[in-house]
Amino acid sequence: METPDEIYYMNYRNEVAAFSGKHQSLMASILKLNSSADKIFLQIQLTTDNRLGIVISQLTRICNRHFEAILLLATTGHGHSVVRILRSLFEKAVDAKFLHIHPNELDDFIDYYIVQMHDRGQPSGLPMPNNSGRFRFKNGNLRPRWSKQSVSEKAKAVDMQPLLDNAYKYGHLLIHSSMHEVLGSLIIEDDGSLSPATPEQHQEHDLAYIGLLASATIMVNVLDFTIKHFELVEPEEFEEFQQSLIESVKGIV
Repeated sequence: METPDEIYYMNYRNEVAAFSGKHQSLMASILKLNSSADKIFLQIQLTTDNRLGIVISQLTRICNRHFEAILLLATTGHGHSVVRILRSLFEKAVDAKFLHIHPNELDDFIDYYIVQMHDRGQPSGLPMPNNSGRFRFKNGNLRPRWSKQSVSEKAKAVDMQPLLDNAYKYGHLLIHSSMHEVLGSLIIEDDGSLSPATPEQHQEHDLAYIGLLASATIMVNVLDFTIKHFELVEPEEFEEFQQSLIESVKGIV
């Protein structure tokens, strides 16, 4: 009978071992990031009337869960799936930091949800907010996001723009079906035929590593503003992880 461990690894045990062996320094340092996140989140204490604190706390915890998923996908070599979740991680990190810096935007964040669910025919049970029309275009259609500002504009406002192209815009290529995704493990020959990529030509493994580095960089940002927002004590290993991450990034630039 297969054990839970064998079921988890399926046929990726060799992939995980190879990834961990190739990137030993980063994988060892991620233990410090995990420990830091645990110690930071355990310090947060909230009351039910602290809506801003609750929303930011939940968004940052979702970011951490996204990072955990990225770690699993990266170690199994699924670079494209890493990038898909990286895009979502970046957007949530930007929103959380944006609300941290601009707490007056919280009503829009919450009210948009109420209007959105109403339009989907799944009422939230909460009263419709005043001036709900602020979320609509002139034709009456609901705008696609809670904020008037785009993700790019908010990223710039919270000093996360340097990560925008690799952590967010690149993900657009992989959200919908495209040849870009298909060619992750194939090459186009001169005659137009498609052939399997050799290990040296396979892009997904490198993409998995780069995506993991990008997600770890985002998590440093997330945990840093979480400490500031809730006035928490910074764990010693958090600084140690940041130094290890800098060395890992230096290795690819």
